[in-house]
Amino acid sequence: MSLTLVVPRLAVSAASLLTGAVLGFVVRARRLNGGDLCGVCGTLLPLEHRFRFHGRTVCANCARRTRYIAMPRVLRVIVLLLVWGIGLAAVVDMLVTHDPEAPLWAPLFVGLVIIALLVGAVPAPTPSDDQTASTLRRLHALRTDSARRRSTEPQ
Repeated sequence: MSLTLVVPRLAVSAASLLTGAVLGFVVRARRLNGGDLCGVCGTLLPLEHRFRFHGRTVCANCARRTRYIAMPRVLRVIVLLLVWGIGLAAVVDMLVTHDPEAPLWAPLFVGLVIIALLVGAVPAPTPSDDQTASTLRRLHALRTDSARRRSTEPQ
């Protein structure tokens, strides 16, 4: 097997694998956050100890651990677009050279990219995460304030 056949296959498989990993992380974190669990480790999240990290709600331990791997939003978009560009170039090269595996890799890669875009693997350009964190703080303040009022009211 020549190098011209191996390189596109390696590029499209690496791009598909990375896209699938990002997609899996996003879907898992959303599922866990829907059940009031940490988006990374899955532990139960108390209302007063919730932190936002790349659009996911995480516990204090995961926020401490993951802050060292934080990547700016623009850099995450650039990395994903670069990986998708490499994968697309590899798929086009496979189609141009009439590779027999092109009908397998092209729909797989394009499908993964479309699903990743629909699910939201690419972060939004607006800082909506901060609004969610402030909403959680307001909700917590509202709940603790109403609990205090109930405990001080005469029976």
